[in-house]
Amino acid sequence: MKTILVDNEPLALKLLEEELGKIGGIDVVGSFSNPELALQHILAEPPIALFLDIDMQEINGMQLAEQVLQQFPEVMLIFLTEQEKYAVKAFELSAHDYIMKPFSHERLCVTVERLLKRARMAPPTVPSVSGPAQMIHCFRSLRIGPKSDESVTLKWKTLKAQELFAYLLEHRGKLIRKQDLLDQLWPEIDWRKGTSQLYTAIYQIRRMMREEGVGIRIVNRDEGYTLDLNGVLLDTEEWERKIKRIPPLTDETLERHQQMLEMYPGDYLQEYSYEWAETERRRLRTVWLRHAQHIAQHYDSIGNEAKAAQQYLLIQKQLPSEERIYFELMRLYDRMNERFAVQRQYDQLMLMLKQEFDAEPLTSVQQWYDQWQYKHSQRLSAQ
Repeated sequence: MKTILVDNEPLALKLLEEELGKIGGIDVVGSFSNPELALQHILAEPPIALFLDIDMQEINGMQLAEQVLQQFPEVMLIFLTEQEKYAVKAFELSAHDYIMKPFSHERLCVTVERLLKRARMAPPTVPSVSGPAQMIHCFRSLRIGPKSDESVTLKWKTLKAQELFAYLLEHRGKLIRKQDLLDQLWPEIDWRKGTSQLYTAIYQIRRMMREEGVGIRIVNRDEGYTLDLNGVLLDTEEWERKIKRIPPLTDETLERHQQMLEMYPGDYLQEYSYEWAETERRRLRTVWLRHAQHIAQHYDSIGNEAKAAQQYLLIQKQLPSEERIYFELMRLYDRMNERFAVQRQYDQLMLMLKQEFDAEPLTSVQQWYDQWQYKHSQRLSAQ
């Protein structure tokens, strides 16, 4: 049973941990003489049981207990004190036990037996599901709602909590070590301060999910955390699933394929400058690009050059840095005898490459353009 001990007297804390170790059945995952650090740890990783000294200087144990129970009412409280006057207040807070100091080994055994019995009797938590399926939206920005047009932006207390949630969401179902999270999100600060901010961010995520009624769980495992979607849908997963299941592209299925493109409103986490998200961003962008090009090529193959050009322009609007799309449009407009459109695409390509990459067009593109210019000048000379 995961248990945390809080007592501002180090010797008393050590004695309690040793006695619990002798009894067995208790897994002490945290032992704190500083109640503020204890609270940060509890909010990030709530225990099953909490042994809490009442008479502490920094903060009264009753006050600390109230803060914990406000967020985690299922935590089993065991108060430790030298004064009987706190007994009534302790049981008003639904304390599971109240131990007077100095305590005996036998008295502690009784407490542990009660806790273990209560833990065995506790029914498993089953998340309630009602109404439309919940969905987290990651295209463009982080939002929540059953549909994209009904989604709302999550209002995070801190930007780090938002980024931590996005990072765990990308690595959903996987154990992410705390040290890896510190290295990734808090590389510039010392370990102690970073750990404190990590615990605070985990607490803020859990609170956000609870307040928004989202079933996502952040599970503490060993030396890290795992994000469990717990039945909540993810727009990127749903989009890829539909892409894979759609029938082959034909004239009859063309509209369905077009709808798949419209379900991609923008890049993955586009509004955030998260360097760690770039690999997934590029992967999803490539999936969309291949599908969009496939549709454009289909239009071209059936002789509908106007629709093909329209499709390539859609791709260009979504992904303005894709050099090959400019080239496809140049060749397409050439076949359509749209001379000014060819020139416009070349000029836009030159400008984009200069601004984005300080580069020139590919040799093959430049050679095609030079030949096109020569061919066009020959036509003008012949007139």
